[in-house]
Amino acid sequence: MALYDNDLEAGAELLCEAFGSSLTYVTAAGVSTTLTGVVDGERAETEIEGDRRTKVRKRDVVISADTSSTYGGIASPNLKDTVTISSVSYAIEKIVSLPGNAWQLQLVRPEPMDRNRAPGPTRR
Repeated sequence: MALYDNDLEAGAELLCEAFGSSLTYVTAAGVSTTLTGVVDGERAETEIEGDRRTKVRKRDVVISADTSSTYGGIASPNLKDTVTISSVSYAIEKIVSLPGNAWQLQLVRPEPMDRNRAPGPTRR
């Protein structure tokens, strides 16, 4: 099993080298850590609650759990922390432990939809 974990860790290093993006992990206490992660594209979903509609922007990022990694890492991510990618801040919605000493963070950024948009054409 240890060899398998080492292979996955080596693979994660290669993924960060080839596809990694810089991001900033910020704890609830305000401590910032800059590291490299493999960042998925942002996708939009619409959530409806009563008469309120909210566009929710989501994306996933994989980071190392090894703080001594060449690309940085977070030993214990927390749902109260945030991640900033390209100056856009996201809340952490879900944390998944991955083989090879890594985390998958599912990130979310709600964006209320404008209720004051101009109405569409009037039907007669």
